[in-house]
Amino acid sequence: MTTPPADGDRAATWRLAAGYPPADDHEGFLIGGDDGGPACTCGWRGDPEPDGPDLPVQWRRHVYSAVPELPVWELAEVVRRARELLEQSVQRARTRGASWELISKAAGISRQAAYAQWGGPLRDAVPSPGDPETYQAFSDELLSEARRMLFHARGWE
Repeated sequence: MTTPPADGDRAATWRLAAGYPPADDHEGFLIGGDDGGPACTCGWRGDPEPDGPDLPVQWRRHVYSAVPELPVWELAEVVRRARELLEQSVQRARTRGASWELISKAAGISRQAAYAQWGGPLRDAVPSPGDPETYQAFSDELLSEARRMLFHARGWE
């Protein structure tokens, strides 16, 4: 294990906001001096050369290499959150009078499948139809997260 410099001596530190414990165990930091460069609390040391990849990018690549299942966990989180958003969207459409035919066409499934999946009493937790900001903020956050995951999955930084 490599110990990061004391808070006052840290030029930079990096953490993924993953929420996945194996990834959360990694904290990147910058080591000063001639042999400096990026490092991680797990003991990994990056390339200090200024013409190499950006130092936080090196550390990020290290974490994804050290925790190879991290993209799976991240994408599963995106799917879980997308399902929540879809459930809320269906509930909102129902409160606004959308038929099962319209909902099923929008979802690309049969009316019977839509009703089987989302039928039943309306949920009290559905944001009011007059509150588009809450829905839009959640939708924007989800799409941004999905784009970031796809960007990483394709190997782009």
